[in-house]
Amino acid sequence: SHALDPEDFRALEYRSDARVAAAYESLQSMAPTTAAKGVLTVNDIKDGNSKAIVLFFSALFLAEPPGMDKRADQENSDDQQTQGDDLVRMLQEVAGVVAYDSLQDPSFLLQGEETLTGLLKMPFPELLLRWMRIQ
Repeated sequence: SHALDPEDFRALEYRSDARVAAAYESLQSMAPTTAAKGVLTVNDIKDGNSKAIVLFFSALFLAEPPGMDKRADQENSDDQQTQGDDLVRMLQEVAGVVAYDSLQDPSFLLQGEETLTGLLKMPFPELLLRWMRIQ
């Protein structure tokens, strides 16, 4: 077996334009939202802009948390559940609005003289049925 040697990672220090462009394209294809796509630029990757990189990966991990699907299949202690919930909350704080697509404007669901306020007071099952009929 081969022992881990820091020299094995030396090549990662060299940021060629081609490598940066490939990384950027790959990350853009994984962006969970339109807003997340706009967070990260080629220069952010090239310059190591940690703020943009952390923001992007926080949004990505909220959309597809690594290993979290396994958590549901296994019995976990309350401590493990709390740690998972704490991690999600932390990622949500970091990612903010870029983690989730904004809600669509619901005005297309209005009928007649109905107002948005009235629409928002509608029971959820009725609202869902109306939305399904329009789709």
